[in-house]
Order: sequence, then C-alpha cells, then structure tokens
Amino acid sequence: MKTALIISGGGCKGAFAVGIIKSIYEHYGRDGWFDIIGGTSTGALIAPLAALMKDSFNYQFNALSDLIQLYSTSKTKDILNKKNIFQLLWSLDCFYKSTN
Repeated sequence: MKTALIISGGGCKGAFAVGIIKSIYEHYGRDGWFDIIGGTSTGALIAPLAALMKDSFNYQFNALSDLIQLYSTSKTKDILNKKNIFQLLWSLDCFYKSTN
C-alpha cells in the first residue's frame, strides 16, 4: 500500500502545511514518510522539499529547516513591491510587482 501527501494551496496555508509536515516527520520520521507527494499553488512549492525528506539524512534536515525558515520568516514586502495609485494609472499594470 502506498501513502500520499497532498498539500493545498492558498498562500498563508503554506505555513500551516509546513507545521503539519514538521509534526508528521517528528512523529514518524523517514520510515513513515509518504510515497507520493503533490500539491497545488503554495502546496506545489512545498512538495519538492517535502519529498526530499525521504532521502538521506542531510537532505531531510536541510529540506525541513529550509521549509520552516521560508514559511516562518518571509513577508509580503520581501517578495512584492507595492505600486502607488499614480504608478498604476500611468503603467496600466497591477498593484504589485514581483521582484524575485
């Protein structure tokens, strides 16, 4: 029998998912890890690192610590630059621009 972890999307739900992944890993470890991991939106960004947690010890530790750091320290201003209304009207673009 194979097990699957499906991670939902929805922006800040990613932080919740990372907390759940951390808890599952602390309880079951590598031996009880999932055979199939996938997700949508922010879950799709988390899934590759969560999948690495099944491999060798070094990958597990780095993947989990990277997920925790990314989803507990990143702020909107680290990723998006907000435009003011005059910039928006001039460029006929959007309120936010991604820098990374």
